[in-house]
Amino acid sequence: MIKLTFNLIKGLDYKKLDKNYQAKLDEIFSQLKNKKTPSANMLGWIDYVDQDHTKIYKSIDNKIAEWDKLKVTDVVVIGIGGSFTGIKAILDVVAYLPSEQKRQIHFIRSLSENSFLKVLEEIKDKNWGIVVISKSGTTLEPSVGFKLFREALYKQYGEQAQKRIVAITDPKKGVLHDIAVKNKYEMLPIYSDIGGRFSTITPSGLLVAGLVGADYKQLIEGAKKAKADLFASSELKKNSAYTYAALRHYLYTEMKKDVEIAITYEEQHEYLMLQHRQLFGESEGKSLNSLFPTYSVFTTDLHSMGQLYQDGKKIFFETVFSFEKANKNKLKLKNSEFNNDDQLDYLTKKSVNQLNYVACEATKQAHASAGVPIIEIDVKENSAYGFGYLYFWLCVATSVSALLLGHDPYNQPGVEDYKQRMFKLLKE
Repeated sequence: MIKLTFNLIKGLDYKKLDKNYQAKLDEIFSQLKNKKTPSANMLGWIDYVDQDHTKIYKSIDNKIAEWDKLKVTDVVVIGIGGSFTGIKAILDVVAYLPSEQKRQIHFIRSLSENSFLKVLEEIKDKNWGIVVISKSGTTLEPSVGFKLFREALYKQYGEQAQKRIVAITDPKKGVLHDIAVKNKYEMLPIYSDIGGRFSTITPSGLLVAGLVGADYKQLIEGAKKAKADLFASSELKKNSAYTYAALRHYLYTEMKKDVEIAITYEEQHEYLMLQHRQLFGESEGKSLNSLFPTYSVFTTDLHSMGQLYQDGKKIFFETVFSFEKANKNKLKLKNSEFNNDDQLDYLTKKSVNQLNYVACEATKQAHASAGVPIIEIDVKENSAYGFGYLYFWLCVATSVSALLLGHDPYNQPGVEDYKQRMFKLLKE
């Protein structure tokens, strides 16, 4: 499902990589498999994919059917961090074209007043509902968002609004849990042993994917296959996620590359790059010892950052993502109807996708010739199944990479610091 290529890393000795990392990777493999990592109580994402999801699937299907009956056309999804980025990444893979979207999704994912006003304006006079995602119900951004949009929903629908709210939260406790129980809102679980950035294919992502009409169950099927592949062996030649983690660590520690630029040539996958950034940034950004993950969307960013990538200081490496079935070569260029006044007839019969592919190949050649190390990750399917596989693959790679650095992949003390200071200031 995933092909990892790294022949564009000059000076890399694969035998040395294997010799230096295999024993460490074997140890990490054992830690993950036997739940012996730091914060081992947050490893629920590993076994989650193999659990019986029949009850969850039934709840999701029933809610979709109910909202179909109510003719709900728009959904406001309220969540932040992993409760936004991953869901948006899923939607852009499974329902990117307007014709693929059964419902319009509007996100509330910050404290931007203008963003709130924009969404309130977009849903005015629409037939809409709310999906609110918060494990505790006390995270300020989704709490404020839910407060404002619940008021707007009740103003429009009165007590009938109760059928138009789904709370995805802790199934046993918490502010949002208590609100949902009190008001008899549909409630789906956020599991206490799965952190936000590792929760994309839990009910948070499954429900929203289902609401737009995607075959959301394939997300789980793809992740199941990834787990079977990645928990079979820690051998570098057999485990691409472990190889990727080792390459990142080698480029950072041995080749002194401080920055990783994840690159896509499809705007459709921009939020997948953001998800990559969150997974690695939040899991590894500790103790003043980590790679700085960022991303670019080519060919757009070639006309803004391309100069720096080509001729700037080489403190970075690139990880280029591609999807074999992302395009269908539908848009092909014909002979000009205007006497070749645009001088593009030499491109006749080529598809826009082919042009993008050539741009990708040319850029890799140019950057590699300038000394930029390049890792290539090719995913065979641009689908719900492919997303599920890649997402689980990235979760494994993130965990291994963080553990190689000696970090706990599953905590985020820096995030908690800002939250505590914010609440203190608000209460003064």
